[in-house]
Amino acid sequence: MTMSRETTKEGLFARFLRGLNLRPEESNRTFWMFLGCSTMSVGVLWLETAATGIFVAEYGTDRLPLIYLSSTLVSMFLGVIYAWVQSIVPLRWSLVLVSLLMAFPVLLFYQGLVLPPDTPVLWMGGIVGLTTLKMVAIAMRLWLQVVYVLNDLNTSITANQLFNVRELRRTYPLISSGVLVADAASGFLLSGVLAIIGSSGVVLVSFSMMILATGILFLITQKQSRFFDITSRRREVNTEATQQLRGQTMNYRWLLLLFFVLAESMFWLLDFQFNKELEGIFTRDLDGIRSLPSFLSQGLGVSEKIAGFLGFFQGTLGICELLMQWFVARWVIDRFGVFTTTGILPTLILTLGSSIAVANLMPSVAQMGLLIFWAVVALKFLYELFHFTLLASVGPVLFQPIPQKWRNAIQANVRGNAEPFANALIGMFILGLMWIFKDRMPVESWRDLVFPMLMGMAVVWLIAIYFVRRNYEAILVMSARQELLSGRSPSPSAIKELKRAAVSALSQPGMEDSQMGCVELLIKIDQSNALDVLAPMLQSLPQEAQVRVLEIMQENPKPQYAVSVGRLITYSRPAPVVAAALRYVYGKNDRDHDNDNDRKMDLQQLTDYLRPQAPASVRATAAALLLEHGEPDQRAKVTNFLRLMLTSPNPEERRASCDAIRHLTYLQALQVYILKIVREEQSTEVRCAVLEVVAATHFEKCYPELVKALHDPQTRSTSIRMLTSLKNEALPLLKVLVKNWREPESVRNIAWGIIGQVGTDQAIAFLIEQLPLTWSADRTSILRALIKVPKDQGIDRTADQLGRSGIESLVDQDLMLISHTTAAMLDLAGRVQTRDLEEMLYRALQGIQSDCIDRIFLLMQFLYEPETIQAAEFSLKSGFSDDMAQGLEILDTKLDIPQKRSLLVILEVSTATQNQTSRPKKSQPKKQSVNPMRSPDRWLNRQSKLDLERQLQSLSSLVAYTSLDPVDRLRQLMDLRHFLSDWVLACCFHLARAEGWQLERHQVLDGLRGGSSLLREASLLYLHNLSQRGTNNAAFLNVLPRMQNDSDAILRRQVQVWMKDYGLSAELQMKPLRPSPQDDVSDIPSTEIFGYVPKA
Repeated sequence: MTMSRETTKEGLFARFLRGLNLRPEESNRTFWMFLGCSTMSVGVLWLETAATGIFVAEYGTDRLPLIYLSSTLVSMFLGVIYAWVQSIVPLRWSLVLVSLLMAFPVLLFYQGLVLPPDTPVLWMGGIVGLTTLKMVAIAMRLWLQVVYVLNDLNTSITANQLFNVRELRRTYPLISSGVLVADAASGFLLSGVLAIIGSSGVVLVSFSMMILATGILFLITQKQSRFFDITSRRREVNTEATQQLRGQTMNYRWLLLLFFVLAESMFWLLDFQFNKELEGIFTRDLDGIRSLPSFLSQGLGVSEKIAGFLGFFQGTLGICELLMQWFVARWVIDRFGVFTTTGILPTLILTLGSSIAVANLMPSVAQMGLLIFWAVVALKFLYELFHFTLLASVGPVLFQPIPQKWRNAIQANVRGNAEPFANALIGMFILGLMWIFKDRMPVESWRDLVFPMLMGMAVVWLIAIYFVRRNYEAILVMSARQELLSGRSPSPSAIKELKRAAVSALSQPGMEDSQMGCVELLIKIDQSNALDVLAPMLQSLPQEAQVRVLEIMQENPKPQYAVSVGRLITYSRPAPVVAAALRYVYGKNDRDHDNDNDRKMDLQQLTDYLRPQAPASVRATAAALLLEHGEPDQRAKVTNFLRLMLTSPNPEERRASCDAIRHLTYLQALQVYILKIVREEQSTEVRCAVLEVVAATHFEKCYPELVKALHDPQTRSTSIRMLTSLKNEALPLLKVLVKNWREPESVRNIAWGIIGQVGTDQAIAFLIEQLPLTWSADRTSILRALIKVPKDQGIDRTADQLGRSGIESLVDQDLMLISHTTAAMLDLAGRVQTRDLEEMLYRALQGIQSDCIDRIFLLMQFLYEPETIQAAEFSLKSGFSDDMAQGLEILDTKLDIPQKRSLLVILEVSTATQNQTSRPKKSQPKKQSVNPMRSPDRWLNRQSKLDLERQLQSLSSLVAYTSLDPVDRLRQLMDLRHFLSDWVLACCFHLARAEGWQLERHQVLDGLRGGSSLLREASLLYLHNLSQRGTNNAAFLNVLPRMQNDSDAILRRQVQVWMKDYGLSAELQMKPLRPSPQDDVSDIPSTEIFGYVPKA
């Protein structure tokens, strides 16, 4: 019963968080931030009420514009001080210190209010002169604006530290709603508090609330200390990448400043016009007043009427703001994105503002003034509603892409100066107009000035949003790529330094171990110039490096290399070096000789190296050179010489002869011996050497042996190189291999990669043709092969041929497979007896989903800039929550595919699961075992189930989910066999065997004919289990003889044991269960099961 209640409570809490669009790990931080924001807002709002009342009583309203301008200067100054404090004080302490500094002057204000003017003051209050009511009124009003700016900075910077960019989208609307809650709460309580303790008491209570909020902030920084810097910011290494990122960030800072200045300026300008409309409707338009409802125009004086109207307006607005912030803002931001959301306000100004401006130019008609008034009221209502909900929620998000080492300083600089600067700008604009037009301007004239200015600012704001978005994306990608691409694109100065260091290392003694790496580095950086450096150093290089340099020299021969190379042709040198030097010196074209006699004399010298005392590789090289360039009698002699070496019982002789003749143009009479070695050779080294001969001499009869060599791990790398070098000649054989889906998956993947490395027009066309027709690992391999084609030819041609819709349909297929596997996870969770096998299948299905996500990232590189997608993928796979959120934000900003929201939900769930599994768990006391039927979520927790349901809901437009019984869901899953891995299918067979479920006949046959031994073994175990239970015994006995010659030794041994147990003769021969694809043409992968048929 207790467990049931706890489960119910857990379920209710999870549903509550889901309704708020929060994850459990975010709820604690969000609650404390909401509490602190609400508490501080109550204190600030009560301070504002007391300060405004005291100032108006002492000075009236005429002095308020001067206070606004003065507070602007003070706020801008303190914004600079705020950024400076953060540069010298650790962040966790600077936040608390600023909060204390906001509250401390309030206590001095209280002292100035309660003490008589002639009372001597012996402490700090007397120093600042806060002993008169007038001074307190001015100081409170000035400090109030400062508190608003500093409080907004503290709140947004704290939130930016506690939450990453994705979490901030969900949580900040709730956090910022604390201001609205405080507004409503303080408004209801203020009148009663004023009646009891008066204005001075309200100031003291305000100080108490601000101190309480500071305590909450201190508690947050202590409990969540891992999110805050322990020390102040340190100087970063000034690399070229950092300089580029800093430059982009500084540009972004100015754009953000323009963004927020425009937002605040339009707000204050519209507020001024709104007040002008109120003044006009209530002071001059008597017909307009009579047309208003009685509850909006009741009262004796104009001020009472305006106050009553404003009270109703603000009350209605407050309720709508609270509802908007709690239930709509997060959905709008999540659904439409940050920048579409920010574009709502300028679009609103352009639409309604232009209507009002046009209406104001029309001839005056009855009730026109009242219609314009209500239009302005509607514009003011909507603008303020969106300004304090949507814009307030996305404001901190705009600072998230900025690297953390600069973020807080830039945020303090921008937010600390934007609002004061906007206030000063609009204030000076209005005061200037009033000074120019001495006479009082009618409200219609103000409309002619204000609304065109508002529309112009809205256009500029939209342009600013566009550039902010571009820089937002650029900084996100640059930040992600800074780690991903570090060292891959060195600058020219870095290349020069690398070359200098490599040459220095080659010339120093005792560096033999690293000299080969230095040689490879020089060749890779600048091959042509590197040879000029390496040729004079040939004598001192180690053997492996000498051979490598000589091979490169042979590809780029120069006369000045001959002397350095000739010195290597001595018997004191290692045999591979002498052989390579001989190929360079004697393998030159005939036209390099002045006359035929010189050529004959050079070739005659080669006969000296045919003596038996010479090493095998030197003898074979000399013989091959004579066979290629010698006279007919010489060719006949060395042909027999090479024949003897090729048929020698010594593997070293055979390998050396193969190494030599691979440099021949034609094999001539040696073909028959090469064919024999290819088919019968046992030595791995000789097999690899003869494969090189086949490719180098284009010996077509042995091309199938190159493909067969892909199956052997010992010869695979050589086969890959040789097939790639054959270009289009290898395509027919490779096409047959990759289309045979019964070939091992690893071999097919390698073959797809070889076709991509071939990179010819025919190869690329074949890959594009097969892309919509293949699935699973084959499709992944095709995509990788196309992406790796140089100069983006594979990407461009695929995009041109398939089109955007074709690539998006491939993305949809992967999303549909994720939906099917998610449904299987959900329907099987907690509904079977063998939990270990259930969890094993669950993990296997997770692997399928991970493969689908990888393919989607590959597909997106065909729709968007590959570097951007790679940076997002790298961030998501980094394992750090901040980087994962950054990757999601890159995709959210960049993608525009139809299933964007579904993909983001899947990636968000995937990253959350990765965070949970990577987070170390606290040790807990061992609990008593319970009945597994009473704890169905023993390994799959409730949050994981909610995440699965969320994934299915997001994919409902592609695949409608219907809950099925476990056995039916397993059968449906196995019908997707061509889109799943053999390991997943094997897990399905093991689960069905343990649960005693009956599978379809074709599913069992497909398992027995599977390409991997683990799948065949699982299906055979399933049949054996049925036989043990007395079901389908005949089927099992019929299958056993067909499996006794299986390619897997362990499975063959097990079959032999069973045949002996069942009394079956080992001499019984039957047709094997694994026919060739030609015998089973109907059983091929098809995406029709997803409701998708590739276009012809």
